[in-house]
Amino acid sequence: MDPYAKLRLMGKVAIVTGSTAGIGKATALLLASRGAKLTIHGRRQNRLDELVAEIENTSGHKPFSVIGNIEHESVRQQLVSGTVAKFGQIDILINNAGWAKIGNLEEIGSAAVRTMLEVHVLAPFELCKKALPSLSASKGNIVMVSSTLGLRGRADFLAYTIAKAAMDNMMRSLSADLGPKGVRINSVNPGGTITEILRTDEGQAFIKKVISKAVQEPPNPLGRSAEASEIAEVIAFLVSDAASMINGSTYVVDGGKIASLN
Repeated sequence: MDPYAKLRLMGKVAIVTGSTAGIGKATALLLASRGAKLTIHGRRQNRLDELVAEIENTSGHKPFSVIGNIEHESVRQQLVSGTVAKFGQIDILINNAGWAKIGNLEEIGSAAVRTMLEVHVLAPFELCKKALPSLSASKGNIVMVSSTLGLRGRADFLAYTIAKAAMDNMMRSLSADLGPKGVRINSVNPGGTITEILRTDEGQAFIKKVISKAVQEPPNPLGRSAEASEIAEVIAFLVSDAASMINGSTYVVDGGKIASLN
């Protein structure tokens, strides 16, 4: 008997949004390595092409890819309808696509808040709704990739914390709604993670702005940031049959930082 059988994803079909960098890319590669067929998504064609080639070379499976901004309804529709047309089913939906803009109440504008809610709340909401018939048929599951900033406020990241808190509560409500249909949903809330977003101009500006405050906070007990692959391992567990009784849960992956705060 294979002791790892429940962790394998052979025959499963997964959609991973925002999958060309960071946590999304690490998750797509890991799920493919465990046997899942994939729909990947991103905004840059060259990155999508690179990921398609990497997955095909390592797993022998060519993923279906969708390019576009997750804010657009047509992109959301293509993710779901295109996946069903290509593979005939959806077993796993991972709402990972994200965007961040720094700023406090005086600095951040309403437009940025609307965009943040569109990306982190409305897009996952619509994808869950569109994918539900397929997920119900397959008794599938959903993972929301949230953040520890959805669980505690933080200066200079107002819009992001609002959006992630809304995402977390949507997950909790959906766990009650979808459970009777046999569909599980959970969230993974990373803390500091080495991802592409920190290498952007916005990410670098955030690092510079908050560094003086960060050193005053209790340190992460493990003394380092997470790698994207470590977050992907938690996601891969939650979408597997090994997690068949886990529903409506929030998995904090932050090296114990929140637990160490007073």
